[in-house]
Amino acid sequence: MASGNRQPQLSCADYHVAWICPVADIELLPAQLMLDEEHTPPPYNTHYDENTYLCGSINGHAVVVATCPQGETGNVNAGRLTGSLFKTFPNIRMAVLVGIGGGIARAPASENSLNNVHLGDVVVGWPGDGKPACVYHDRGRAKAGGEFEMVGTMQNPDWRLTSALSMLLLDYKLRRTKFHDHLARLRGFDEFAHPGVEHDRLFKASHRHVGGYGSDCTACDPNELVQRPLRTEDDKNKFAFHQGRIATGNAVIQDAELRDTISARCGGALCVEMEAAGVDVNRRCLVIRGISDYADSHKSDVWRSYAAGKAAAFARELLCRMQPGTVKEMEGVDADLREGHWAVPFVRPSSFAGREAPLAQLDEHISKEGSRRLAIYGLGGCGKTALALEAAYRTRERQPARAVLWAPAVSRESFEQAYREIGERLDIPGIADDNADVKRLVKAWLSNEKVGQWLMVVDNADDDSVLFGASDGTSSADRLIDWRLRSGWRRATL
Repeated sequence: MASGNRQPQLSCADYHVAWICPVADIELLPAQLMLDEEHTPPPYNTHYDENTYLCGSINGHAVVVATCPQGETGNVNAGRLTGSLFKTFPNIRMAVLVGIGGGIARAPASENSLNNVHLGDVVVGWPGDGKPACVYHDRGRAKAGGEFEMVGTMQNPDWRLTSALSMLLLDYKLRRTKFHDHLARLRGFDEFAHPGVEHDRLFKASHRHVGGYGSDCTACDPNELVQRPLRTEDDKNKFAFHQGRIATGNAVIQDAELRDTISARCGGALCVEMEAAGVDVNRRCLVIRGISDYADSHKSDVWRSYAAGKAAAFARELLCRMQPGTVKEMEGVDADLREGHWAVPFVRPSSFAGREAPLAQLDEHISKEGSRRLAIYGLGGCGKTALALEAAYRTRERQPARAVLWAPAVSRESFEQAYREIGERLDIPGIADDNADVKRLVKAWLSNEKVGQWLMVVDNADDDSVLFGASDGTSSADRLIDWRLRSGWRRATL
């Protein structure tokens, strides 16, 4: 255990595993207890990276642990956390997102209670069917007849990682895993004790909670419980995990009917959470979630710490069966890609197909020398944003050194906030000042010849006052949308 066992300081380049636990007050402690030893964090530029890191080792792996400020969770904050993390620690090869999530019961239920998703179990984003491990559940197209087409998926984990998971599953069946040794590291902390099988209740989706939050369902109708095999006292000592699909979104789910709809949309997802897409914007990761509730109105905090501890134990077991040399050989973030800033808040639609002609036109214009402004226009809902998003991802693949930036112009507020977030991603001095002219600061940064190539996508530019904005004192000569550079660098505004 790491406590009191500090080792000499390593450099940022020596770390190859990132352990991301967004909920600081629940998930950070079990992560720390899983370390074999703690390291003094290496020096890094705190002017551009506001995160605080916990560093250490597990089975010879140099691990950096990162968490969001308390209360600042969700995909946006996870993206902000990991954007700086992966720049500060440039040789990260394996990223695990470890914490709690909402469970979705299998239907129909298995006769073996250990095969059903229960509170305190672990769900790993690894369906094993060749389809996406994580799906962005609240991004898609609502169609006639109630059909909902998903358009947002995440990259699957590295091949070497899924291979290690396959061996872990085999050893689990042969009872050769060491989960109980890892869980022993949590002893002495009351919050990690099993809450009791009597507090594991799954109600029918139609039955809403009676009473306030955390009232322990004492007033809820026991006749409305889902009929399935119950876990026993003996089952408390058995480590249960499930490989399956995980649904990620931007909100906490406390609605059982919505939960079941999400699961159906996402190909039978077993868990819902709200940070995976934010991490995936910066680097693909393996999602490991301890089930702390059933994503329904009966949600409480009783199982949170216990579930977080179980997820941490699974992550340690995985690292203990992977050689450090194997991890170092995993795909990293290409050096040129690290130089080209990426500030696009959406995952790539896996279902995008066709439209090669307009994409070829966009690619031709984006690739030409000189400054260019392009417009994609059409009726609402015809796919302009999807086309621009695919063009952005193709630009990233073909020109990894080019910065790709995205600013939604839905309102003045969203446009201003987008520029502030771009400025933070670009580490522009002064951007965090509450009184900063963020648009002017970003413009000045992009004007610098040292910046190189860039592509700016201004999305939903339907209201010209958002872009031209005479009311904010901006003259026509200084409007962002009209600004053109006279240098030879290849730049484009879309």
